[in-house]
Amino acid sequence: QDSSRTKLGAAQEEWLFAALGSSRARWNLLAQGTVMAHIDEDPGPGHTYWTDGWNGYPAARDRLVNFLAESRVRNPVVLSGDIHAFIVSGLRRQATNPDSPVVAPELVTTSITSDALPQERLDEWSAINPNLQFASSEHRGYLRLDVTPTQLRADLIAMESVKTAQSAARAVRSFVIEDGRPLPVPA
Repeated sequence: QDSSRTKLGAAQEEWLFAALGSSRARWNLLAQGTVMAHIDEDPGPGHTYWTDGWNGYPAARDRLVNFLAESRVRNPVVLSGDIHAFIVSGLRRQATNPDSPVVAPELVTTSITSDALPQERLDEWSAINPNLQFASSEHRGYLRLDVTPTQLRADLIAMESVKTAQSAARAVRSFVIEDGRPLPVPA
């Protein structure tokens, strides 16, 4: 909870804010390594957080999300990984307040070959974290993005087999983010 903790370091955080603040792009994709969404992992009273991701740096996440909201960065989309699961969420201005407005969507890709958390755990997380729109560890795969001036479409692509080089792939879910509307909606 220390407000001086940074996920990026002070110099990189300053660089990111300057780059985003001066961006004239219609879509601002922030590719980074760990889950940014607020995820309470404890279905009972109290809170449990995986502190290797942005949950371990709540003040840094708040600074970034508040910057995105206040500077009106156009269509920020956070692209994440590291959890070996597909997750689609809305990053809220106040991470723990489900009534707070969504500032940016987050699309988390699964891994191609690494094992994942049990689906039952993700189902528990989804039940107590209303910002999670979709969470699945049942598939190995990747994200495919189709970006146009009016929308960003994210297809969550699952491999039939990660043991066969010629394996088929299919979209298990698809979401659309409309220009100016940060909440992902099922396609």
